[in-house]
Amino acid sequence: MTFIPSWDDPSIDRHTLRVFARRKPAQKAGGKYVQDVITEMEEKSSHYIISESIDHSRLAKTRKNYALVSNPRVLAEMNRQMKEPTRLLLYEGALFESTLNYKSKIREICYSQSQLLIMIDVPNIDQVNKKAPIEMYAAKAGVNHIDVRSGVPSKEDLVAVGWKPVKVKCTPSYRKVQLLGHQCTR
Repeated sequence: MTFIPSWDDPSIDRHTLRVFARRKPAQKAGGKYVQDVITEMEEKSSHYIISESIDHSRLAKTRKNYALVSNPRVLAEMNRQMKEPTRLLLYEGALFESTLNYKSKIREICYSQSQLLIMIDVPNIDQVNKKAPIEMYAAKAGVNHIDVRSGVPSKEDLVAVGWKPVKVKCTPSYRKVQLLGHQCTR
């Protein structure tokens, strides 16, 4: 473990593991990280897609229809309390941590909360816009890191060491949180 005086240190790249004691600095650094990766992708002319969250809310304990969040205070609270980020950067070799369990009668397609996922094939923009399931590979139990600095492994290499292909769906709309008198979903 190396401590550095600033996140702008040249020894830090997108593969550097960052550790934070609090959520707010982690979220701030997450936004900077996404921008740094976008800059790197553009410099290398690499393919990537950005998926922006669609945030809805309604007054709590009402039957009103959900509407896009327009209240900046509610949006700030959503960003502070929800696990799902406002922007997802999708590219070959991108690593993700699942934020929910996906159960199925077919055990091979299940994945668990906090399980490590890697993207091998970047979805097309139509899949992203439709919020269609995206294929990723889920690490076997106990694996919480994969080094992609020397290249992204192939699907075959991942399967050979126990990773499994899974279809990752968007966070279900039934996952709602109550914030500042509003019922919110991302």
